[in-house]
Amino acid sequence: MVNPVILWYATVRQISIDGLDSESLKLIESKNEKDLDLYFKAQSIFERRLEEMM
Repeated sequence: MVNPVILWYATVRQISIDGLDSESLKLIESKNEKDLDLYFKAQSIFERRLEEMM
């Protein structure tokens, strides 16, 4: 199962999951300190969009 945030990121960036090289996936999944804020913003936006769609 692909992380929903990665799926959202790929959708927004209009790139397929297959098009994401392993480095990009590692970077997104690593969620290091400075990326955490961005990650949680993306997560909340994703969840809001999901609710709107339902």
